[in-house]
Amino acid sequence: MFNAIIAYIKVADLLWADEEFTKATMEKKYGYYDYEMNFEPIITYYDTARQTFENTFPQYKDTPMYEYVYNLWLWGPLWDSARLG
Repeated sequence: MFNAIIAYIKVADLLWADEEFTKATMEKKYGYYDYEMNFEPIITYYDTARQTFENTFPQYKDTPMYEYVYNLWLWGPLWDSARLG
């Protein structure tokens, strides 16, 4: 089950990176600064990872692993670098 949770997180991370790349490309190549990133599918994958973890492993709800998955859903992948930065 942890592999499924990790797979959801990987997909969300890839979608996030793709949106960031598209936004940067639009700005650099075309001078277009109004591109709005589509966060809906990203949030859905992070939320699915969170719900899967929460429903499958309720005994781990007070662990750093759960906190990590929960914060990804809440803030996206930038929360970790901001926390460490």
